[in-house]
Amino acid sequence: MKIFLCLLVLTIITEIFASPPLQLEETRGIRHAHKNIPRENSPKQNIIRPNYILPNAVIPEKYTLKIRPVLYPYEGETEYTAPGHVEILTTCLNATNEIIIHKHPTLTITTVQVLANSNNAELDVLSTNYVEIHHFYIISLASNLVVNQKYKIIMNFTAPISDTTDGLYRAQFTNERGEIKRMATTQFESVSARQAFPCFDEPNLRATFKISIARRKGANFIALSNEGWEEQNVEDPELPDWVWDHFYETVSMPTYLVALIVAEDYLGRFRTNVFEKTVGVYGPRYLMEPPIHSGEFAVEKSAYIVKFLQEKYEHTYALSKIDSIAIPTGYFSAGAMENWGLNTYRQEYLLFIEGESSEINRYRITSILTHELAHQWFGNQVTCKWWSDLWLNEGFASYITFMGIHEVTPEFDADREILWDSVQYALAYDVDVNEPVKNSAVTPEEIERTFTTITYDKGASIIRMMASFMGEPTFTKGLIKYLEQYKFKGAEQDNLFQVLNDQAIEDNVLPPGKTIKGIMDTWTLQAGFPVIRVSKVGNSQVYISQERFTKQGSNNDIHNGLWEVPIAISSQDDAEFSVYSPKLWLSKNMLSQSYAFHSESKWLIVNPDATGYYRVLYDNALTQLIISQLKSDHTKISALSRSQLLDDYFNLARNGYVDITAALDLTTYLSNEIDRVVWNSLLTALTRFLNVFRNEDISSFRAYFAPLIETALQKAGLGWDQQTGDSGAPVLFRAKLIDWACALESDNCVTKARELLANWTSTNINPIPLDVQAPLYCAVVAHGGEAGYDFVMGLVKRADTSDFQRARLLTALACSKDTASLQNLVELTKENNTYIGNNAVLVLQRVGVNTLGRAIVFKFIREEFDVLKAKTGGVNAFVSVLNTLSTVYTKASEKTNVVELTTERESDLTSVQSSIQNILRNIDANIAFVNDYFEKMKSWFNIQI
Repeated sequence: MKIFLCLLVLTIITEIFASPPLQLEETRGIRHAHKNIPRENSPKQNIIRPNYILPNAVIPEKYTLKIRPVLYPYEGETEYTAPGHVEILTTCLNATNEIIIHKHPTLTITTVQVLANSNNAELDVLSTNYVEIHHFYIISLASNLVVNQKYKIIMNFTAPISDTTDGLYRAQFTNERGEIKRMATTQFESVSARQAFPCFDEPNLRATFKISIARRKGANFIALSNEGWEEQNVEDPELPDWVWDHFYETVSMPTYLVALIVAEDYLGRFRTNVFEKTVGVYGPRYLMEPPIHSGEFAVEKSAYIVKFLQEKYEHTYALSKIDSIAIPTGYFSAGAMENWGLNTYRQEYLLFIEGESSEINRYRITSILTHELAHQWFGNQVTCKWWSDLWLNEGFASYITFMGIHEVTPEFDADREILWDSVQYALAYDVDVNEPVKNSAVTPEEIERTFTTITYDKGASIIRMMASFMGEPTFTKGLIKYLEQYKFKGAEQDNLFQVLNDQAIEDNVLPPGKTIKGIMDTWTLQAGFPVIRVSKVGNSQVYISQERFTKQGSNNDIHNGLWEVPIAISSQDDAEFSVYSPKLWLSKNMLSQSYAFHSESKWLIVNPDATGYYRVLYDNALTQLIISQLKSDHTKISALSRSQLLDDYFNLARNGYVDITAALDLTTYLSNEIDRVVWNSLLTALTRFLNVFRNEDISSFRAYFAPLIETALQKAGLGWDQQTGDSGAPVLFRAKLIDWACALESDNCVTKARELLANWTSTNINPIPLDVQAPLYCAVVAHGGEAGYDFVMGLVKRADTSDFQRARLLTALACSKDTASLQNLVELTKENNTYIGNNAVLVLQRVGVNTLGRAIVFKFIREEFDVLKAKTGGVNAFVSVLNTLSTVYTKASEKTNVVELTTERESDLTSVQSSIQNILRNIDANIAFVNDYFEKMKSWFNIQI
């Protein structure tokens, strides 16, 4: 009886504080699908292990490549193989009797010849050897090659069309008639061209490519590559069932940008009236034809983006066409790739389907298009010389993304979005890792680990900082010269810095003694960033100092690695927030500096609009003056500066620099705040608090923030109802505020959900607009009782419900506040060949983040471990679900349960022990998080309400 009563009390308490989790997907970081694997224990800068680098005694000039992907069995040939022939024209730079190229272990080379280009005389090949660890294929010759002479390396080979998403690989989709269609596609960045053909697979070893691709005659296949077709449907007497498509020769480019595609039942859409060269988008035929026309948005925006970039950077796009192609869902882990002339995208990142694609989808597509098209100049025309300078590719593409979005879809207000989307995203990530922007990667594994937020978003942030302290006109003039000077070449960061420095000197924008290299080396060669302390000293001075920003509990040696910091300042008497010229500089050899400021009662803002990549901490007197200004008229301080104040202080609090109440004090003006960028920053900062505190009584949290969010919805002119013709930033802003209002169970959300359910059930017409379906579907289930759950479950099971809607509705079912319904939903995951059964992991994860569902899910994965393992083909699904639970576990008892379960199943979990340890660390961090912040925040909220 005691146990029963305890469980009953626990259930009642949980139900009181249970609320639906946030539903909308994060829009930050969607330009790239990088892995964010920290470069832990990486070698120190400038230490190169040359046995992984080609000796460059022989360099490529031109590849003539013929390849024939076999996608179906053909006369004894194995499907998913690709026989090929390559002729590489090379130049000898240093006398040698060895030619070393790259070959992956899975690539088979069947014949090798080396000819003198001048007379086609064949050289004697003594032997070939393979060093697998380095992927080196070594051709040993009987005599030395002659310096400055050209030679041809001719090889026949067979490449696999792998079942990974790397190298030359296979994909498929099911069309509207239920037929499976196949394709072969490529993803060569960073070191996977060697999987498809023998090559000099390094970014600085550029060459031209003359490519030919064979496809089955009579079948509905299309072949695509970087350049346009020179000839199509060329017969081959030796292969009577095949035809060849020959492509024009490319400009000089690295191997990782080569694209080779054969696709079945694909169709293109083109624009020729916007940009001077043909712009195309390819996708599965049934999605491209009427009535869907899913490629129309991307092809139009691509044309305008390329036109904008060509005009801004004054360099003509180098190839004859620019195509983009959708890779079927589930077959492109990289997300998108800038192959020159033939960009590849996950299908959902390229194709826009009216009636299914939301404004978030439209923003995402525009963002990723701009990122990849920016690479056609930054990364393709000028390539990083080695992967250590990858930020020259990815940082610039990320920086330019926001300008491009704003140019072609100004309704998204994206030119300001870089602060929340890149700068604040990078600052949050940067404190947890030890990664300099310029890395020291050499091995393939190390290179793969460089595609992180540091490379993309910190890269973009420090580029934005350079543009700000140099002035955008000077910066752009320098970039135009950089693109010209290193056109079709590899560049290092010092090359960029020198060109920009020359332009800065010409325009006289640097203070005496400063150079771009001297400044930027402090930001690229060391990890982390500074926190700038600002303190009033008497009535005439402000004391400004720097120190390394560190994670809570870390040692902070303020003398260890400082920065050249541009300090721009706006003040109450000089509130010009769009002027970013530094008023002073902190030097890498200078901890602090004074600044004349003759007022005891007026505020100042360091780093207006957060153009510098650092955080700012004001003394209490200045903080109170800023808060007073926010309360009296917050618009006197720019929106981007308000955004950064909130982001800085919540992160300063989470890392022990200030008390959490100091951050909360900055929110007391929010009843008048209607700017989306400010709210984005605040809600991002609050997300972890909301998620982790769900085990606690969050009624005071809810009582404080829910009315503020409701007020913002009204004062921003958004309301709960989306109007016909609404688009862009207001739609995204409304959706985010509604998501939070519903997660906090505001009265209006509960009322709205019940009204919508009644409307929907009575008319059988869905009344909920696409952009708010995720949070409001969830609210309908959460507040519609058993009737709401049953209604949505019925829609999930209806045969005429689209897969797109079925996915959203299924996620909403996990929002139920009825434990019996949640138990039912979890049990349905055991079924085979049903939609719910096929999405078992998603269901378990979504129910697991429901306060009422987490115990149900844990019990299920414990008791049904073997069923889940058999159903999903291993233990990865179990680990994924357990990892999701670890994000919301905050009790020692919950950790004990996890330890007991993983110990019970230790023999099954041997291969994932590192993941299990991360899960336990997550729980420990959550427990500490609650202990550090919950009671303080609860007390603060109680005072305010």
